[in-house]
Amino acid sequence: MSESEEFIFNNEYCGRVKRFRQETNMSAAQMATLLSIPPERYRKYESRSPLPPYLVGKFCQIVGCDLEHLLLGKPRSRVKPMIVARGDATPSQKKKTGTSE
Repeated sequence: MSESEEFIFNNEYCGRVKRFRQETNMSAAQMATLLSIPPERYRKYESRSPLPPYLVGKFCQIVGCDLEHLLLGKPRSRVKPMIVARGDATPSQKKKTGTSE
């Protein structure tokens, strides 16, 4: 992989990390907390450094994406995110907690 190909891959990968986090209506600080890392380190994974392998699985579970989509940008299917931020519970979560709309 040439330097330019690596740059393009890393840039697109970081962009997908940010986009998937934003789709859950979660702040970068909230995601950092769920991943058990400092917020400033997580922000770096959205802008310039790829998310390291030891965090990829947990990140995919939290945002509800599959590994191939995160790494390669090739969507297969999306699952419901494990976490929905800012009190926007999914209907199934509302049933479990007994809350209603």
